[in-house]
Amino acid sequence: MPDVNIVRVNRVPYSWNSCSHFFNGLPYKGLTAVSYKESREVKLVHGAQQDGTPLGITAGIYKVENTSFTLLRDSATALMQDLTIAGLGSFGDAEFTYILSVFEPVSPPSLPVQTVLTGCRITGVEEKHVLGADELVTEISVQAMFLLRTAGGVPMNLWSTVRSLL
Repeated sequence: MPDVNIVRVNRVPYSWNSCSHFFNGLPYKGLTAVSYKESREVKLVHGAQQDGTPLGITAGIYKVENTSFTLLRDSATALMQDLTIAGLGSFGDAEFTYILSVFEPVSPPSLPVQTVLTGCRITGVEEKHVLGADELVTEISVQAMFLLRTAGGVPMNLWSTVRSLL
């Protein structure tokens, strides 16, 4: 597939304005930042080889880490209220799915790039109140189980999809 940046309608690359955010399928407008990281920890395996080169690399351990959402205070409160109901009194007990959909409304419309974080649970909430003209925000730390990406309908996973079938 050629690089999409070679031909771009109106020279508009994806930006924050291209993003739509959904928690458990409900749209949220008050996000100001989203951060996540996934990794696959692998290890070089050595054996009795005269040249000391590795025999291979392990399949690895997959994990999603450092996930956080920063929301305007009223949007964060609404999210925690929704999750408190789902968690039967605790927004920390509620499991949810987050979807980030990135697209540009051009003609023809661009195919969305989607990132889905599943099995999410809130693990921390940080609120700061500072004198000044800045808006109040809440940073929510989350532990997610999986991060799924699709672009143009093609799924892209860091973990081994072949091994997940076994």
